[in-house]
Amino acid sequence: MFLVKIEGGNIVKFPYTLDDLRAENPTVSFPEDPSSEILASFGTAQIFYHPFPVFDERTQYVNVAQVPTLVDGVWTMNHQVVNKTPEDIQLYDANALKVLRDKLCDQIDNKTTDLITYGFVFSGQKTRLNTEDQNNFEGAYGMVKDYLADGVPAQYIFPMQFKVWKNETDGSPVFISFANISQLKSFIYSGKIYIQACLARGWVLKGALSSMTLDQLRAWVDPR
Repeated sequence: MFLVKIEGGNIVKFPYTLDDLRAENPTVSFPEDPSSEILASFGTAQIFYHPFPVFDERTQYVNVAQVPTLVDGVWTMNHQVVNKTPEDIQLYDANALKVLRDKLCDQIDNKTTDLITYGFVFSGQKTRLNTEDQNNFEGAYGMVKDYLADGVPAQYIFPMQFKVWKNETDGSPVFISFANISQLKSFIYSGKIYIQACLARGWVLKGALSSMTLDQLRAWVDPR
């Protein structure tokens, strides 16, 4: 129970509790839930907490009550809804625009990463292209070029296999095989072109967000 201590119609102490009341009146035995009449006889009253008002965050704000006020004879924590100024609304819109635009840019980046990692298909085979895979493929290609340049016969290098996917039914590894460096080179370059296309598409989408209104951003859906 939250109380207020009153004297001459004015607040003397707030917040105020039953423990405070008992401490100030040690010879009085108060019931666990004293009535309003008992409280009034000691210059106190129970606080009524008015429900927090419903308001439009864009055009209004709530002036949260710090102390109770007397409303129809009841000491009430009465929060007031206040209309924002045009400048405040403009600032709210600008902030909301930035927050939403940043959120959509993050979504575009995440979608781009997913497309790069799981969307590449080479010779009809889905091929994972996360950062580790890209480094492994690029490293293997460089190694093969060095070996051939050093005179290592191609038959000692090829066929070459890479794990590129996993079977969606039983999780077993799926491999892709290359018979010569031309096939490997085609794979490496196709992957690079695909990655660049994914990145470029993402940059275009993010760039387009900068000219959109708040309503357009709210309705925006990634077209990829």
